Amino acid sequence: MSYRPDWTNSVKQWAVEGRNMLYGGDELRIGKESKFPAIIDTGSSNFGVPEKMFNQLREGWDKDIGG
Repeated sequence: MSYRPDWTNSVKQWAVEGRNMLYGGDELRIGKESKFPAIIDTGSSNFGVPEKMFNQLREGWDKDIGG
């Protein structure tokens, strides 16, 4: 919640409980039993995840399309 501590008060976005994410068949996790608010902006293509998970996504993007 450090990346968006006021997510519960946001009227333009909503959040679901996230535990993991798949990218190209690879499972991205921030910890074995960790959960986090996955923020989704339904009016755009924006979403928010914890920094550790974003870094894993970026590594996948760099591998697939170059950095």
